[in-house]
Amino acid sequence: MIPLLYECALEPAFNAVWCVGASRRVQVRRMRARGLSEEEATQRFNSQMPVADKMARAHVVFWGEGTPATLLAQIDHVRFA
Repeated sequence: MIPLLYECALEPAFNAVWCVGASRRVQVRRMRARGLSEEEATQRFNSQMPVADKMARAHVVFWGEGTPATLLAQIDHVRFA
């Protein structure tokens, strides 16, 4: 996983980019669950490219606010050329 792939302009090094998006509320909640303070989570969120922009640039996109099973079901629908 390359969390700052677009921010560091590393996407040309890959054949395909897959992106899992979530709302700001969910992203901050997940960062808080990993031990970041509200301020740290907000700073980290604000330092990154908006998820909508990342999703627009990715080759394959998923919405990651459901259960792990829901995400796996989305992945199962990906077809490779």
